Amino acid sequence: MGDLHVQLKEPGPAEQEYRKAIQLGPQCIAAHFGLAHLMYAAGRKEDAEVSYRAVLRIDQTHLDARLWLGDTLLCQGKKLDAETEVRELVRRAPKWVDARVLLGCVLHQTARHQEALSEFQEAVRLDPASIVAHRWLAAVLKALGQTEEASREEQKVQELERK
Repeated sequence: MGDLHVQLKEPGPAEQEYRKAIQLGPQCIAAHFGLAHLMYAAGRKEDAEVSYRAVLRIDQTHLDARLWLGDTLLCQGKKLDAETEVRELVRRAPKWVDARVLLGCVLHQTARHQEALSEFQEAVRLDPASIVAHRWLAAVLKALGQTEEASREEQKVQELERK
C-alpha cells in the first residue's frame, strides 16, 4: 500500500503505511526499504539511514540498501562511515558500476583523487557507456590537473548523451 501512495505522490499516507507494515512485520525488508527511499526523497537523510540500516540488519547481502546507505551517509557528511559501507559493497559486488562510482565519489570528496581515479577508471572499463562514470572521471582528472584527459572525458560524455 505504501508503494501505491508513493506513486500517487502522497508521502504522508505512504509513510503511515510503511510504518504500519513494519509494525506488523518487523522483518519486512520491502517496508523498511520503501520507507528508507521515502525518507531519502523527502530530505530526511537521518531517518533514511535508520531504515537502510534496518534492511541490512535483516539481510546483510542487500546490495541496493548498502548502496543507498553509502550515498545517504555521504549526503550527511559522514564520509568515513560512507567509505566503510561502500568498500563493503564493492567487496561484495566488484563489477557493479554504481558501487565503483559511489566509492570514487567518496574518495574524491575526501581529496583522495588518485584512489578515486582508479575507481572511476574501473567503472568506465566495466561500462564504457556509463555517462555518470565518465562525468566523474572527468571531474577527478581536472582535480589532478590532467586537463587534456579531462576534456577528452567531457567530450565522451557529450557523445554518450547524444546517443
